[in-house]
Amino acid sequence: MKETCLPIQKGYITDDKGNKIKVITIPNYDRYYELNEIINQCFARKNELNGYVNIKFSLPHKPRSTGKKSQNHLINGIIQEIAEITGDDFDYVKTYCKKKAIAKGYPYRTSKLTGKAIPCSERGLDTIQAGYLIDAILEIVAFLGFTSKYDKELKESKNGFK
Repeated sequence: MKETCLPIQKGYITDDKGNKIKVITIPNYDRYYELNEIINQCFARKNELNGYVNIKFSLPHKPRSTGKKSQNHLINGIIQEIAEITGDDFDYVKTYCKKKAIAKGYPYRTSKLTGKAIPCSERGLDTIQAGYLIDAILEIVAFLGFTSKYDKELKESKNGFK
Protein backbone atom coordinates (compact mmCIF):
# COMPACT_ATOMS: atom_id res chain seq x y z
CA MET A 1 0.00 0.00 0.00
CA LYS A 2 1.31 3.44 -0.89
CA GLU A 3 2.20 6.04 1.75
CA THR A 4 2.15 9.75 1.15
CA CYS A 5 2.88 12.93 3.06
CA LEU A 6 0.15 15.55 2.75
CA PRO A 7 -0.39 18.92 4.42
CA ILE A 8 -3.48 18.95 6.64
CA GLN A 9 -5.56 21.48 8.50
CA LYS A 10 -7.94 21.00 11.38
CA GLY A 11 -11.49 22.07 10.74
CA TYR A 12 -14.98 21.61 12.12
CA ILE A 13 -18.32 20.61 10.70
CA THR A 14 -21.67 20.81 12.43
CA ASP A 15 -23.96 17.80 12.59
CA ASP A 16 -27.77 17.85 12.43
CA LYS A 17 -27.98 18.45 16.19
CA GLY A 18 -25.62 21.45 16.11
CA ASN A 19 -22.63 19.57 17.57
CA LYS A 20 -19.17 20.58 16.34
CA ILE A 21 -17.17 17.65 14.96
CA LYS A 22 -13.43 17.88 14.30
CA VAL A 23 -12.38 17.03 10.77
CA ILE A 24 -9.13 17.02 8.84
CA THR A 25 -8.99 18.85 5.55
CA ILE A 26 -6.33 18.82 2.85
CA PRO A 27 -5.75 22.46 1.87
CA ASN A 28 -3.51 21.72 -1.12
CA TYR A 29 -6.09 20.35 -3.55
CA ASP A 30 -3.59 19.68 -6.33
CA ARG A 31 -2.23 16.79 -4.23
CA TYR A 32 -5.67 15.43 -3.35
CA TYR A 33 -5.24 12.78 -6.06
CA GLU A 34 -2.58 11.04 -3.92
CA LEU A 35 -5.00 10.51 -1.06
CA ASN A 36 -7.75 9.58 -3.50
CA GLU A 37 -5.47 6.93 -5.04
CA ILE A 38 -4.84 5.36 -1.62
CA ILE A 39 -8.56 5.40 -0.81
CA ASN A 40 -9.34 3.71 -4.14
CA GLN A 41 -6.73 1.00 -3.40
CA CYS A 42 -8.39 0.39 -0.04
CA PHE A 43 -11.86 0.06 -1.57
CA ALA A 44 -10.52 -2.22 -4.30
CA ARG A 45 -9.18 -4.59 -1.64
CA LYS A 46 -12.03 -4.09 0.82
CA ASN A 47 -13.27 -7.69 0.68
CA GLU A 48 -9.86 -9.27 1.26
CA LEU A 49 -9.28 -6.85 4.16
CA ASN A 50 -12.60 -7.75 5.83
CA GLY A 51 -13.85 -4.22 5.24
CA TYR A 52 -11.15 -2.57 7.40
CA VAL A 53 -8.21 -0.31 6.64
CA ASN A 54 -5.45 1.07 8.85
CA ILE A 55 -4.90 4.79 8.88
CA LYS A 56 -1.67 6.04 10.44
CA PHE A 57 -1.03 9.67 11.27
CA SER A 58 2.53 10.70 12.00
CA LEU A 59 4.76 13.71 11.69
CA PRO A 60 7.09 13.70 8.70
CA HIS A 61 10.76 13.20 9.48
CA LYS A 62 14.05 13.01 7.67
CA PRO A 63 15.13 9.34 7.65
CA ARG A 64 18.60 8.43 8.86
CA SER A 65 21.20 8.48 6.15
CA THR A 66 22.47 5.26 4.57
CA GLY A 67 25.39 4.36 2.31
CA LYS A 68 29.06 5.30 2.48
CA LYS A 69 29.88 8.15 4.92
CA SER A 70 26.36 7.99 6.40
CA GLN A 71 24.96 7.72 9.91
CA ASN A 72 24.13 4.07 9.29
CA HIS A 73 27.68 3.34 8.08
CA LEU A 74 29.16 5.15 11.08
CA ILE A 75 26.91 3.38 13.61
CA ASN A 76 27.68 -0.11 12.33
CA GLY A 77 31.37 0.62 11.72
CA ILE A 78 32.09 1.84 15.23
CA ILE A 79 29.97 -0.92 16.78
CA GLN A 80 32.09 -3.43 14.83
CA GLU A 81 35.26 -1.81 16.25
CA ILE A 82 33.87 -2.04 19.80
CA ALA A 83 32.96 -5.70 19.23
CA GLU A 84 36.50 -6.47 18.01
CA ILE A 85 38.14 -4.66 20.94
CA THR A 86 35.90 -6.17 23.63
CA GLY A 87 35.54 -9.61 22.05
CA ASP A 88 31.77 -9.32 22.39
CA ASP A 89 29.28 -10.28 19.70
CA PHE A 90 28.30 -7.48 17.25
CA ASP A 91 24.58 -7.86 18.01
CA TYR A 92 25.21 -7.77 21.77
CA VAL A 93 27.26 -4.56 21.44
CA LYS A 94 24.62 -2.97 19.22
CA THR A 95 21.84 -3.78 21.68
CA TYR A 96 23.96 -2.46 24.57
CA CYS A 97 24.56 0.82 22.68
CA LYS A 98 20.86 1.19 21.91
CA LYS A 99 19.96 0.65 25.57
CA LYS A 100 22.44 3.37 26.55
CA ALA A 101 20.89 5.67 23.92
CA ILE A 102 17.38 5.34 25.38
CA ALA A 103 18.29 7.85 28.11
CA LYS A 104 19.15 10.35 25.37
CA GLY A 105 15.84 9.92 23.53
CA TYR A 106 16.35 6.82 21.40
CA PRO A 107 12.92 5.22 20.71
CA TYR A 108 11.88 2.10 22.59
CA ARG A 109 8.89 0.00 23.49
CA THR A 110 8.11 -1.54 26.84
CA SER A 111 8.09 -5.32 27.14
CA LYS A 112 4.75 -6.69 28.30
CA LEU A 113 6.62 -9.67 29.73
CA THR A 114 9.29 -7.90 31.80
CA GLY A 115 8.16 -4.26 31.83
CA LYS A 116 11.65 -3.24 30.67
CA ALA A 117 12.54 -0.97 27.77
CA ILE A 118 13.36 -2.67 24.49
CA PRO A 119 15.19 -0.44 21.98
CA CYS A 120 13.53 -0.12 18.58
CA SER A 121 15.07 -1.25 15.33
CA GLU A 122 17.11 1.31 13.39
CA ARG A 123 14.90 0.80 10.35
CA GLY A 124 12.53 3.68 11.09
CA LEU A 125 14.96 6.09 12.73
CA ASP A 126 15.15 9.71 11.76
CA THR A 127 18.42 11.67 11.76
CA ILE A 128 17.89 12.97 15.31
CA GLN A 129 17.27 9.51 16.77
CA ALA A 130 20.27 8.10 14.91
CA GLY A 131 22.26 10.96 16.45
CA TYR A 132 21.23 9.80 19.94
CA LEU A 133 22.61 6.36 19.12
CA ILE A 134 25.85 7.82 17.76
CA ASP A 135 26.26 9.91 20.94
CA ALA A 136 25.84 6.80 23.11
CA ILE A 137 28.33 4.87 20.96
CA LEU A 138 30.90 7.67 21.27
CA GLU A 139 30.52 7.67 25.06
CA ILE A 140 31.33 3.94 25.03
CA VAL A 141 34.34 4.57 22.77
CA ALA A 142 35.58 7.24 25.22
CA PHE A 143 35.05 4.89 28.17
CA LEU A 144 37.03 2.16 26.43
CA GLY A 145 39.75 4.71 25.62
CA PHE A 146 40.40 4.02 21.94
CA THR A 147 40.37 6.17 18.84
CA SER A 148 37.97 5.08 16.16
CA LYS A 149 39.08 4.88 12.55
CA TYR A 150 35.86 6.82 11.86
CA ASP A 151 37.07 9.96 13.68
CA LYS A 152 37.58 11.79 10.38
CA GLU A 153 34.01 11.04 9.32
CA LEU A 154 32.78 12.24 12.71
CA LYS A 155 34.56 15.57 12.34
CA GLU A 156 33.20 15.98 8.81
CA SER A 157 29.71 15.05 10.01
CA LYS A 158 29.35 18.34 11.89
CA ASN A 159 28.20 19.72 8.53
CA GLY A 160 25.71 16.87 8.18
CA PHE A 161 25.75 13.30 6.89
CA LYS A 162 25.23 12.37 3.28
